[in-house]
Amino acid sequence: MNTILSKPLVQDLKKITADAVARLADRHLAVHMAVIQVGGNPDSLRYIGYKAKAAKETGIIFSEYLMEDNVTKARVEETIRFLNDDPEVQGIFIQLPLPDGFSSADERELLASIDPYKDADGLTEKWKSLSYTDIRMTSLLAPRPYALPPMVLAVASLLDYYQLDVKDKKVVIVGDGRLTGAPLYDFFAKLKVDVELVTEETENALKKTQRADILVTDIGQKDMITYQWVKEGVVVIDCAEDVHTDSVSQVASALAPSKGGVGPLTVQWLLYNVVQSTLNMEGGV
Repeated sequence: MNTILSKPLVQDLKKITADAVARLADRHLAVHMAVIQVGGNPDSLRYIGYKAKAAKETGIIFSEYLMEDNVTKARVEETIRFLNDDPEVQGIFIQLPLPDGFSSADERELLASIDPYKDADGLTEKWKSLSYTDIRMTSLLAPRPYALPPMVLAVASLLDYYQLDVKDKKVVIVGDGRLTGAPLYDFFAKLKVDVELVTEETENALKKTQRADILVTDIGQKDMITYQWVKEGVVVIDCAEDVHTDSVSQVASALAPSKGGVGPLTVQWLLYNVVQSTLNMEGGV
């Protein structure tokens, strides 16, 4: 079995991003991204730390707006409006998940209130209005008015880099999370790929996953995906530490682990989205 690692692609994308930031700096233009973190979820704070470190390494200004668990929705909306109106901020994202005091509707409304031209995570879903030409996999670095979700870009660029063509392949996505599963399904469907979404409500889920040529997992249940879920020769992309590596490696032709696979690449695509937003606002370099 081949292990699909993102390190060479991360290095390439990091250089592309840093070079663009440097060219903007030559024009006395800074790249500035802001994160809104509600509550003290340890995992969220750790992920923010990764993003802050990566931003610093590429020359991007990274601002954190930290709020208590019991902050009101109105206060978060006020902060979003402030960042939307700030001409020196080109990228905004909310670190998910929000605390239990926020409903799913609250989360959707807050995400939708971010200026779509500054939406670094692609969660306003404006990207769904883009044409096939705008999102096709051969032009992932091409300028777009709206950012694609970083996890979508990470999965698509890994497949492209390792020449794992989705054409005439069956793609199955396990999990419909807002950050990964749901947007990946929409992305592949827009590309007219044969894609199917499997959730906890799906009947005969194993029969569906066993038909996959490419399986992408996003369920957040450690080691849940074993060899029984897949067929011989499948390509597996683990987005949430769902895959039992020792088990799946018996039958898979290739596996992209969560750590060393899509994880680091997702952070770099987030940064690239902010740089692209800056270029859009400033008319390119």
